[in-house]
Amino acid sequence: MAMNLKQMQDIVLKPTGAEYASDAVRHINKAQCNLAVESEKIKRLNVTVNSGYFSLPAACLLVKSVYYGGYPLQQYEFDNVPDFINGSPSCWLRDELTVGATITKIIRLHSSPESGSAAQLVYIERPAVLVKDEDVPVLEDSEEYLIAYAMWRLFAENDELAGDAAGWKIVAEQEKANWLKLNGVQNKRVRRVRTPPFR
Repeated sequence: MAMNLKQMQDIVLKPTGAEYASDAVRHINKAQCNLAVESEKIKRLNVTVNSGYFSLPAACLLVKSVYYGGYPLQQYEFDNVPDFINGSPSCWLRDELTVGATITKIIRLHSSPESGSAAQLVYIERPAVLVKDEDVPVLEDSEEYLIAYAMWRLFAENDELAGDAAGWKIVAEQEKANWLKLNGVQNKRVRRVRTPPFR
């Protein structure tokens, strides 16, 4: 049965004390994001491009790729913007759009396609943040890594316990490797090879 946030937090805080409760929760949530990125579980979202950009969903942790017209676009850096050309976009950039006090994370396409055109975003989804005591990680069987990672980070940040941080880092890395192996087996796609019948 999965552990909830309170149970994981209690284990992490045994050697450090209750004054580190908020840090423990922060590190547990950071560990969830680490596993999400490593798991490579992607989501696809069809989006509408307006004025050359579209907004990223709030749950987007990492953009893997952007497709336009069925073709993948190349990512470029802000300081290496290609010249604008007419026609279909060939590349994309992660950017921010500020309107008043609101900042929206967006994907900007170059060259700018016709407003209302369709694109597809491929991304890794951010796991739900654990806040309430009864919250359970969305990534199954991840509790050992979440606890080990939080212990490592708390020990590294605490001068009195810093000597044990290296040991917890090794444990965290081993638990991550174990989880990735388990996750890979559980989510392995079955491939059926069709062979012609023998005569």
